[in-house]
Amino acid sequence: MTTSHDVVLVERAGKEVAVVVSVEDWEAACAGRANKWARANAMLAEYHERLRTEGAIERLKDFDVVEAIRAGREERDEQLYGQLRGRESDHPSA
Repeated sequence: MTTSHDVVLVERAGKEVAVVVSVEDWEAACAGRANKWARANAMLAEYHERLRTEGAIERLKDFDVVEAIRAGREERDEQLYGQLRGRESDHPSA
């Protein structure tokens, strides 16, 4: 016999394949998940409104994401190449 908060693991060939929980626990888990997404959506809506009010959305309208990524990668590549060149000078070839 199980109590309302017991969890039963179902195994097949020694591997856990399912979990049996009380309806009460299942509903609580689902409610928590729904509340989490509701809070996340509310935060995003608040952030979007703040960006709109500050004019950030309009300023970012013409932002070239592809160019920003390309420039960032180019900068990273230069940094890595510089680090590699620094290591090569530490170990001159014979």
